[in-house]
Amino acid sequence: MSERRYPLTYDIRAEDPPLAREEIEAGRGACDAIVLLSLLYPTDGGGGFSMRVLSKDGRTADEVSEAELFNCWARLSKSFAESTTLHPGKRMLAREVWEIWHGAVMARRE
Repeated sequence: MSERRYPLTYDIRAEDPPLAREEIEAGRGACDAIVLLSLLYPTDGGGGFSMRVLSKDGRTADEVSEAELFNCWARLSKSFAESTTLHPGKRMLAREVWEIWHGAVMARRE
């Protein structure tokens, strides 16, 4: 048996038929699709961690597409660019990513 202990667990439920807002249990969230980053830190206190991206599109029962994951990542860059806790170099990189992505989206709309 493994010595690793997990302080968090998670589950995602597909609702069929979909629920109305007033039907959602207290304390639970609801959405059309979800993306979860599951992180495992080293048990020996060393650097780095492992990460798994889990996703579910409730409209299709498939994983969230890579195109949508990319859009989520690009939109997160705006939040990182405006962060008050990230290192200035990381904020600058995030701002550049946001500006490139946002500029490309806006150019397609013209």
